[in-house]
Amino acid sequence: ALVMLRLHLDIILGMNFLVLNRIIVNAEAQTMIAKDTGCDLLHPPMITTTPPVKISIEC
Repeated sequence: ALVMLRLHLDIILGMNFLVLNRIIVNAEAQTMIAKDTGCDLLHPPMITTTPPVKISIEC
């Protein structure tokens, strides 16, 4: 499945796309679960990064 973060538009996915990508749509719960990963495509986990470690070398 292709997930586009921060997309502020409603989109309609075709049945073939949903079947091919094994996505379960639950309109009441407002979720779209990818069966292969268990990931909710409408509420993806936040990705956090850590800043690089600064190394100083003294001669």
